Amino acid sequence: MNKNKIFEELPLIKEVILRGTKHPEVFYIGKGKTGSASIFKGITDKSICHWHGTQYYERIHNTNILSQNNLTIYDYIEWVDQNIHPVFVIECYRDPISQFVSSLFQWFGSLNIDKVNQILHDFFPKITLQKELEKPNSYLNVIYLKTENSSNWENELEKYNIHYKNNIANKQTSLKYHQIKSLIKLPKWKLDLIYSDNKITKLYTKEEIKKFYEKWQY
Repeated sequence: MNKNKIFEELPLIKEVILRGTKHPEVFYIGKGKTGSASIFKGITDKSICHWHGTQYYERIHNTNILSQNNLTIYDYIEWVDQNIHPVFVIECYRDPISQFVSSLFQWFGSLNIDKVNQILHDFFPKITLQKELEKPNSYLNVIYLKTENSSNWENELEKYNIHYKNNIANKQTSLKYHQIKSLIKLPKWKLDLIYSDNKITKLYTKEEIKKFYEKWQY
């Protein structure tokens, strides 16, 4: 199928808000549990979507139109940028242990500390950036936002003339989630493996990484 035809007819139904345009202007593409829903809800002056990646887009739209044609969501975003209007791509990142634990509660629902510790024993959470997974050679520039600095997102996005109203503080999380999270402690050797990752050392200062150790080490 012709690529232009695929993109022109691409279903835009789930987790997208179109404001006077046929295609999104702002694309959130990246991991969840990083404040991405706040980005989706908090940007109110532009058409926006909240898709995480190709696989997520196809799952919520019940289609395989991109993958069966060897295309990714980044190919679609480039097409919009080149043929329809300029685009912005946003991706948030977060302390990988916090992001992973938050995801566990979304995936499994009710959890206890023993189950969380068992899962953490087998996995090594890390930061992954979706552009590198989807299309590393894409010319598109990504606006990367640190979840720990969400109080400054309004100022960061204003630089791109994107008007955002921070609503993260209004999000409700369960008492049980906070109780279990406060009990999680990991050995230093495991934290060393997680926080020596190149992305961590590039995206976080030494002082920030030190605080992660203070939070998670037993």
